[in-house]
Amino acid sequence: MVSELSQSVSGALRICLAILLSCLLGVKFHPWQANDLPAQTRARDVRVVAGGGVTQLPERSKRYALIVGVDRYQDPQVTPLVGAGNDARSLRTALIRYGGFPEDHVILLTSDQPAGSQPTRGVILRKLSNLRAVVPKDGLLLFSFAGHGIQREGRAYLLSSDSQVNGDLDLLEDTAINVGSQVRDRVEETGIGQVIFILDACRNEPGSGRSGTDNPLSQGFVKQFSFGSRNREVSAFVILYASEIGHRAYEYVEKKQGYFSWFLVEALQGAAANNRGEVTLGGVIDYLQEKVPQRVALDLGRGKAQKPFAVIEGFKANDLVLSFVPQMTRITQNLPADRGENLPKPPVLPVTEKAAKPPEVRTSVPKAASVRLQTFQFETISVDSAGKVLRQRQAKADYFAEPNIGLEMVSIPGGTFPMGVGRAQLALLRSEPAARSLSLDPIETMQPQRFVSLSSFFISRYEITQAQWRTVANLSRVARELSRDPSYIKGDQLPVDQASWEDAMEFCNRLTRSTGRRYRLPTEAEWEYACRAGTTSLFHFGDKLAPDLANYRISSGDSMAGPAPVGSKGVGNRFGLFDMHGNVQEWCADTWHPDYKGAPSDGRAWEGGDANYRVLRGGAWTTDALASGSASRVKGGVTLRARSVGFRVVTTQK
Repeated sequence: MVSELSQSVSGALRICLAILLSCLLGVKFHPWQANDLPAQTRARDVRVVAGGGVTQLPERSKRYALIVGVDRYQDPQVTPLVGAGNDARSLRTALIRYGGFPEDHVILLTSDQPAGSQPTRGVILRKLSNLRAVVPKDGLLLFSFAGHGIQREGRAYLLSSDSQVNGDLDLLEDTAINVGSQVRDRVEETGIGQVIFILDACRNEPGSGRSGTDNPLSQGFVKQFSFGSRNREVSAFVILYASEIGHRAYEYVEKKQGYFSWFLVEALQGAAANNRGEVTLGGVIDYLQEKVPQRVALDLGRGKAQKPFAVIEGFKANDLVLSFVPQMTRITQNLPADRGENLPKPPVLPVTEKAAKPPEVRTSVPKAASVRLQTFQFETISVDSAGKVLRQRQAKADYFAEPNIGLEMVSIPGGTFPMGVGRAQLALLRSEPAARSLSLDPIETMQPQRFVSLSSFFISRYEITQAQWRTVANLSRVARELSRDPSYIKGDQLPVDQASWEDAMEFCNRLTRSTGRRYRLPTEAEWEYACRAGTTSLFHFGDKLAPDLANYRISSGDSMAGPAPVGSKGVGNRFGLFDMHGNVQEWCADTWHPDYKGAPSDGRAWEGGDANYRVLRGGAWTTDALASGSASRVKGGVTLRARSVGFRVVTTQK
């Protein structure tokens, strides 16, 4: 891994993390000369200027980013680009879904955006100025630019979409963005503790085609963007280069991005994770230096070479976590052998998955392998009516694992709770400005409120993932065929989607036959009880939902819509369950009824309704916050396959 020195760099700021992701899609990038930095360490091209003790980024609420991608230019002399916007969008997605950035803290400016979000000089500088004003001194500001860069008479510029490059230096100064005075100096003046610069500006000479004349980034360009020794308030940084000295960076034509940016995002979304699901800076560097050269050589031949390298100062690269992706298949805690073995077995509830004549598992069910309960720790929070965090604490929960499936089943204690919405919640629903997105009928479906008593059970910690789905789909058929890869947006740790209620039942039946434990969909009562985890508020966090707590639709024009990796928000409810609000809607066993009149009070599935329609719970990335509440419910046809629909499973056997 990355070598690190023990000494710290002096300075008033806690850390400045400056990542210059250079030449993602362009040409060779010449770094500093030998007299600027010490020799490279090892053959893996990592320069360690000075180590340090900083091992973490600020908390989520203090992370802000401005991401710019310029594909099209008003000046006809400047050639358009293909992948700058894609680079910007994919990085934004990675920061939000894997890097812990609140979605409303990340600003995207690309050529295909509305006027107020176009990457013009004025918009870029205004957005940057606005962010400088709101990021706290102990926070993190990330600025990323993908597009053309240019140097004239020793000055380095980033070309906004309205820049002019006709040879008039004064005009260039007035229309382009000066790297030193308008980006670096302005950021330094704020005193922000942590800064990330992501620079993809050395693609090609702006007057030539994207793959034409080389436009190597000069020593002067790099120095103007760096935090030099003259600024002692900058205490630590890393510069991550797309290619080593003397080589260019290439475009991944198939993906319409750079090889470097493609594998960077892949690393952040979990490909470079350790066995705890942490993606460290050192892990990212190792992954890039392995994958980028391999792919370039495979696609472009032996004559083409690209190997990233890094310059690091002021923190421990192997401990600095850039993103977190739950690695469920790797969780193998070895607790004492006697843990949980003397616990009473939970009573077995009747199996109630009676669909429109769903298949039942009756034969060839092996004896269930014995399991022991293990314990995991997690973070849970409570918020007030404005979404401000009131309490944040560490909690523990018991679970058992199905190791061959990568499935974790969390123990839910029995109890009694008020199911549906009461008067206080109704008042909140109808007073919320967003309530107009819910008609009267959906609110009425959550009434009348009643008390329901349940026995203990186990429910999956996360929504069923695409990796888990493939494992079970490859098992032998019980009653119907299953697509091995039904999801619209692919990703092993993303929740499976486009799975109908009938598909989910087949999944449960195959899982039952494979494990010997009877798996099924949760009843509506089980689902709401598990979601609430002892709370009576609109959401298990409180009466307000925020983008850094759940993956839901913020606005009708939300360009970031899509499922997130399970557990990636990092906070669970009091039972230790994740993504109960948003991400994907989840199937329940019950037939659809328009309200709770006559509903059972013992937690069993409610049959007797229209068997062609079942219940969906929890909301999704396609629904508003209120539609993702603990009590919110909608109906779906048993054959419905939608991009926003998935499920989790339940068993009463350990």
